[in-house]
Amino acid sequence: MSQSDEDFGAEARERQVRFERKVLEAKWFGGTITFGRAGQPGSYTKTFEPMKKMPPEIKLSWTSEYIDNSGYPIQGRDATCAIEFGDFQDEVLIEAEYQYYDKIIKRKVKEYKGIAEKWAMWKWHTQRGTPVDERDKYLTEPNFQPPRLEWAEYVPPQEADPIKVEVVKRGPGRPKKPSETVAA
Repeated sequence: MSQSDEDFGAEARERQVRFERKVLEAKWFGGTITFGRAGQPGSYTKTFEPMKKMPPEIKLSWTSEYIDNSGYPIQGRDATCAIEFGDFQDEVLIEAEYQYYDKIIKRKVKEYKGIAEKWAMWKWHTQRGTPVDERDKYLTEPNFQPPRLEWAEYVPPQEADPIKVEVVKRGPGRPKKPSETVAA
């Protein structure tokens, strides 16, 4: 292999990297890319829409009916987590147990929060239109700031009609019946 073959290979790799970078920038910011040589059979152009502007925070809250006094799901019960960012709202059901081949695996409560946060990030990137590589890793633009995850403060539910108890004080002894009352 001569020096010119190595130069040609390095130059071809460099061109490929530059082209892949142009395609990635078109996916991030929008634009049109020509694939193949213009005017040659098989060449085509593709226009990419820019990624959506998304709010910088994702709001999460547990909406299950089985919540303990501190606001976390109860062990052994399915949990529902609601997410909200911008105008988008959705919920995810986190099952207490799942099947792995022929075994039933029970999740621990401390795993629920991580699952909900990963799902919220996936939903945020999906709604935004973030491109992914062949290994399903997000390809984010330079100076990308990931969104903050904000968990809602738990407020215990109030009963609709609390029971009112009235204490009635009576005098000493048993109450008198109307027949025992003496007319004066």
